[in-house]
Amino acid sequence: MTIYSVTSPRTTYAPGTIYDTQGDIDSDRIYWSKDDDGTPDDDTDNYFPASSNRCASSTTALGANGVGFYQDKVLSWQTTTTRVGRGRRNRRYITTTSWEELDNSSGARATQYMDCHADVTGTNPNNPGTPVQSDGYPTDTSGPYGATPGVSWSGDSAATLYSANYMNWYHNASLGGVTRTRLAVAKDVVTDIIDANVGVDFGMMVFNENENSHDGGRVIFHLASDMTNTQRAALITTTDG
Repeated sequence: MTIYSVTSPRTTYAPGTIYDTQGDIDSDRIYWSKDDDGTPDDDTDNYFPASSNRCASSTTALGANGVGFYQDKVLSWQTTTTRVGRGRRNRRYITTTSWEELDNSSGARATQYMDCHADVTGTNPNNPGTPVQSDGYPTDTSGPYGATPGVSWSGDSAATLYSANYMNWYHNASLGGVTRTRLAVAKDVVTDIIDANVGVDFGMMVFNENENSHDGGRVIFHLASDMTNTQRAALITTTDG
């Protein structure tokens, strides 16, 4: 059997390794991209304070021993000031706060609250970050949080969040390339996707390898509804096998 190899532009990201700071990357920030834009530049304005991350579902993936990125629908709590009325006497300003789709405005970069859809669908009311926020779900009614969800996620596009350490690894040109088999690269991609998408349930099928022909396939890991961390870890073990 022929084993095909590829050379990647840098060494594989290693959870637990602290990479040297690159460019303007700040360890107190979480960075993001949307619409398949890929990993942001090292001087990007697409960021928010790491302390503002209330998405409990993302903490493992973005933590020191995680894969470094997380994918989900996300919203940020923003303040908007609107001028109404004409003329100096009638002019006034109205300030409102609400959950908005993530953007690179100054309000989004300064937000104290960023949260994700997976916490809602996974009924996880925990809200990490600072300042301390009691348990609850994003709501526009007496928000930012309430006992029940109170925002619509239907029109929001998914974003990819990146830890500062992942950004430092990605933009470090001195790490050099590494030659690996295509199968090893494919396994890493699959396991990273499983780790970074905790709001998605996964299963696995493989092709049958008969002696003289490839005849159909079979399920080797059944699709799990509301997949647990234990099931997710078991599937990753199966993928790496």
